[in-house]
Amino acid sequence: MRVISPDEAAALVRPGARVFVAAKAGTPVVLLEALAKRAPADVELFYFLLDGVDPVDLIARAPQMRHRPLYVGEPLARASTGEALSCVPLSLPAAAALVTSGRLSFDVAVVATSPPDPRGEVSLGPAVGMTSAVLARVPLAIAEIVPSM
Repeated sequence: MRVISPDEAAALVRPGARVFVAAKAGTPVVLLEALAKRAPADVELFYFLLDGVDPVDLIARAPQMRHRPLYVGEPLARASTGEALSCVPLSLPAAAALVTSGRLSFDVAVVATSPPDPRGEVSLGPAVGMTSAVLARVPLAIAEIVPSM
């Protein structure tokens, strides 16, 4: 593990990468802001429900990314976002099963975690969802450390 700035972390995401974003309490707000500013073209961003980030605003600020929400809440359902948005409606258990089977894969996972404990272990917080399944299989994981988590 190494500590780098959010902009340096965003620079690790390569063109064409498939990026999983942890949901709800695990939403990495600062990392998403950095990705919105720095992400290269054709990055695919997969997510369920984001806390602290308006998905419609994120799409407007990061049109270079292709947004693939796995759940469409009311704001996205009402939004007219053009080609940047393509919904992939899946239940959480179905998505986790696809990840576990290898049929749904990602190049990068961005998550929020607690600070490391003395052994270097972190918590993903109360909203783990399919994040642990993704982290077990993804080549690159980028964590935003949230002191209050």
